[in-house]
Amino acid sequence: MILALMWCASAMDAQNVKELFVSIPDTILPTLTKNDRMDMVDLIENKMENEVTNRLKGKSRLTKLTDNLAKIQLSERSEVQLCKLPTPNSYLICMIHSVQADAWDSNVQFYNPDWTPASYHLSLSASGNFIMTFQHYDFIDDTTLKVSTSDLKLSDSGEIALHQGRTVSIKWNTNQQKFVANEAQQ
Repeated sequence: MILALMWCASAMDAQNVKELFVSIPDTILPTLTKNDRMDMVDLIENKMENEVTNRLKGKSRLTKLTDNLAKIQLSERSEVQLCKLPTPNSYLICMIHSVQADAWDSNVQFYNPDWTPASYHLSLSASGNFIMTFQHYDFIDDTTLKVSTSDLKLSDSGEIALHQGRTVSIKWNTNQQKFVANEAQQ
């Protein structure tokens, strides 16, 4: 029994993003079936067009696949990123779902290796005279997130306008088990 538990724990640690992408529970990513995800992986690994028809009758495709990072274009205005972030004893799964209207806006969720929600949360504070701030998170490599903000601001005359905010790169620190600021740009 103990050996079986140890084997299961080491098997979970051995998963790469390809295996994690295929194993996503339908409750977490309902747009794509497990067969869709397996087809996308097989097609991209064979350097073929990997576009599939998703459950919403739209087209989805896998745009990037490495050992630790997957980027999925769910539709013209929706994307999902999946990244395996190492920790000293295991790893966290970071899943970013972004939607574009006038600006991109992202929802970041973290999961344990068994796809249960992790207690880790990522939040960046915003300041200024704004109505609403949109944040777009985009992995630029396996451990670095580029965070871009856009603000809906109210002018003195009462007009609402969308303004580009700032861009910050944050890098995953395995030992501290958190993202830390890398560089900032205005």
